[in-house]
Amino acid sequence: MIKTKYLISYLTIFLLMMLSETNFGQTYGKLYTKTEGEQLYGKVTKSFQFSSEEVNSFLNKTEIVLMFNINDNKLFILGDGRKPIYPLIETVNSEEVFRVFSVSLIQELIEKGKSSITYFEKRNTVLTITNGEYLLEYGLPCPPVCP
Repeated sequence: MIKTKYLISYLTIFLLMMLSETNFGQTYGKLYTKTEGEQLYGKVTKSFQFSSEEVNSFLNKTEIVLMFNINDNKLFILGDGRKPIYPLIETVNSEEVFRVFSVSLIQELIEKGKSSITYFEKRNTVLTITNGEYLLEYGLPCPPVCP
């Protein structure tokens, strides 16, 4: 009886740890070298250039994620809860799909890339963020995954 209680307690704690990691420790995106990214995702077909300082100002307007989409040759950037960051528009269609990237990975991209310019790009069917010799991809689609 006592062993069963301990087992249930351990399983409950383990389950809670897994749930907290899933909800709070998740990162969205994967860093590649620019060469590796180009081999995987192809050449850039559309690009939007920002100073890395301006991208950092975007990151300061959100806590967990930054998401973006290129639609009708225009770039749209959203923060947590799909709050518009660039351009400053009132609302975004809730069905429009954006790619979600972790703020921490974008910061790491800028630190590793060491370039004063950051690019939001479309490559074939994927969206990437590039700085220097590094590229960030593997962002999740929102919806359905909207952290």
